[in-house]
Amino acid sequence: MRVVKDADIRKAEILDAAEKLFNEKGYSKATTEDIFEMTGIARGTLYYHFKSRLHEKENSELHQKSFQQSLLRYTPVMTEIVEQGIKSSEFSTPYPKESVELLLCASQLHDPGVFQWSQEERAQKKKAFFWMLEITLGIAPDAKEKLYRLAGLSQEVV
Repeated sequence: MRVVKDADIRKAEILDAAEKLFNEKGYSKATTEDIFEMTGIARGTLYYHFKSRLHEKENSELHQKSFQQSLLRYTPVMTEIVEQGIKSSEFSTPYPKESVELLLCASQLHDPGVFQWSQEERAQKKKAFFWMLEITLGIAPDAKEKLYRLAGLSQEVV
């Protein structure tokens, strides 16, 4: 039997279910089918409340929750990597966790669903991001080479 609820209540239920699924499965593994199953809603109900892509203005709350989950999930892992880099003298920062959080936030500038940069603007922002990464983490010269090679950049470009 179909249960009719106030639109704000239903939307909040969907967002809560999505947040729970992001926590349990991770953002990339959570599916709309999981949301349907958890909330008991029909496919059309989800699309009624979230008419278009995640990055559309009307879906900003869902996008924000997914970003929060990504930040919570990746910060500890990346902080551990930075702390290992500090121990091996590849990195030098007094704020490993905070640096990781800020870098993850800055990485949102590269999300094509949020910002519509031209190819040139995107390339310039990528260079700036890697410069900021170097400064923020205090990357040692020999570690820079490895980083730029992994990113497909030459140090001269940055």
